[in-house]
Parts: sequence; structure tokens; C-alpha cells
Amino acid sequence: MSKKNLTETIRNIMDNLDRAFCSEADFQHVLAWKLHETFPEAEIFLEYPVQVQDGAKTKIYYDIAIKIENEIHFIELKYKTNTTTIMLDKTLELNNQGAYPLSCCYFWFDVKRMEDAKNTVTNYCIFLSNNPIYWNGSNKDDIIHKDFELYNGRTISYENNQNWKNQKESPWWPTDGKDFSLNGKYICNWKNTKIKSCGKKYNEWKYLLLEVKPK
Repeated sequence: MSKKNLTETIRNIMDNLDRAFCSEADFQHVLAWKLHETFPEAEIFLEYPVQVQDGAKTKIYYDIAIKIENEIHFIELKYKTNTTTIMLDKTLELNNQGAYPLSCCYFWFDVKRMEDAKNTVTNYCIFLSNNPIYWNGSNKDDIIHKDFELYNGRTISYENNQNWKNQKESPWWPTDGKDFSLNGKYICNWKNTKIKSCGKKYNEWKYLLLEVKPK
């Protein structure tokens, strides 16, 4: 199986999502099942543990691992909602999860983890949301997470993220005080899904998919 086939499969699944999820775990399960339907011969694992030597941590966990023809790929998910109403087997109210700065920061941290993942071929980071602040970005210049924003059309590469190292003293920094920068080049290209919620607003759902090549 080629990298292109898996990338196109994931993008096709995301393009055609037609319902919102009650939780990130719900999203994780549905995506894994749809991958299984497309690649029934694959081994697919949720919360896949990998042994690491990183200070006090002995294991890290990846949301989804898919193994096809002896090639393993990791997938990390983010599912961030704003206040709206969805229909599943009953009407559910989704809350505004907030924490926009942290969500942006942790997404790029996921990308870094994917770059560092050993014995993998190509990995993926996916962000699904109905909160337009993610794809529109903030209109403020003094926000603490400005370097980490995910707005549509943004390009991140090794050359333009060196100032991320200066953020490590912030209390919300996710890397235990360690510096990090990315090795690849990434373009934030948000795409529409077919999901339609029925709240008073925040009914448009978009996703960001980044293909990450391990270093």
C-alpha cells in the first residue's frame, strides 16, 4: 500500500464525515472503523503504547496505529468544539471547550511527536472543529500563543519556528520546559466536512490534516 493511498483514504473519510461526535473518543473509534472498512487486512490499534526513554515517562500513547504490509503509521487527533446542538440517537449539547491557546500548542506538539516517532513510515495529525477561531485565527497581536496559531493558509517550517523555543517558560508549555522545533514544512489547509449541527451558530465543521514524515 502506498503512502498516497492511505493519505487519500483519510482525506476522503474526513471529507465525507456527516455527523459530529459526542467526544474525541467517539471520533477516534469512527475513524478507526472506517479505516478498517477500507483496509480490512490491516491491524489497527487504539491508544497504541510505545516505550520511550524520556525522563520520568516510560511510554507514550498514539490515538490510532495502523499497520499495513509491515508498515506502521500513527494518527493523532484533536476534536475541539464550540457551543452547538447535534443529533445522534438523541439531541446533545456540545460545550465550548475553550483553551484555544493550549489546543493550538498541543497540536504542534503532536506534530513534533510524529516527527520523532521511530520505525514509522508516514504519520498524520488531524484537527476537527466547529470553532472558526482555529481556521480564522485571532485578530490580536499580543496573544501568548500567536506563534502556534493554525489559521488557514499558514505555513510552518524549520526556518520560521525558531521563536517557539522562547515560549518554554510559559506555564502552559506542554514539553516540560524543553525546547523544540519542527523538521518539516506544513501548510494549514482547512477543509470542509459534510457535518451539519443544528445549534444557533457554530454549525460549520472543518478539519485540518497534516501528513508528517518522521525525521
